[in-house]
Amino acid sequence: MRKDDYNWLDDPFDEEKQARDLERAQASRNVGCIAGVLAIILIVVALGVFGCVAAGSFLL
Repeated sequence: MRKDDYNWLDDPFDEEKQARDLERAQASRNVGCIAGVLAIILIVVALGVFGCVAAGSFLL
């Protein structure tokens, strides 16, 4: 790599930047997992409620 090609703003060997990027990626993954679990719970509850309504028994 030539000295002119090196990008000081996007240093590939910047450990602090890599740690921040890794932390951001993990946080994003955690938010996605939480959203997925909440969506599944919401679907299960909705199916239970509509199932009870369709069957004519209100158990909730």
